[in-house]
Amino acid sequence: MVVKNGNYGWRCREGAHDYNASGCTGTYIDPIWEYSHTWGIAITGGYVYRGSLKVAMQGTYIFGDYGSGRIWALTPPVGTQAVQVTQLVDSSYAISSFAQGNNGELYLLDYSNGHLIKLAF
Repeated sequence: MVVKNGNYGWRCREGAHDYNASGCTGTYIDPIWEYSHTWGIAITGGYVYRGSLKVAMQGTYIFGDYGSGRIWALTPPVGTQAVQVTQLVDSSYAISSFAQGNNGELYLLDYSNGHLIKLAF
């Protein structure tokens, strides 16, 4: 959950780790999950899925990686259950952004050839 006016450490932190921390002070709110550099090179944020084509996916956060073309679903923690991350697709797309239709379905933008692709995971 995002806290209004919460200090997530922009510039001073990368995930839960100090990064460029010169002059940084305060108490930071750590992320619920960290993206490993072994997974890819440039995370591309996405959307929480609200569509109706994949009912089981509703409420999951869909994101990808520009360099690897992989797309994942992150299920947030519920109660004592930990965050779950599942790889959905291993593509050749250079994922530069995601988009959401009025119906809640998701699309990705492929920087390599300028295509808009509807996700069907």
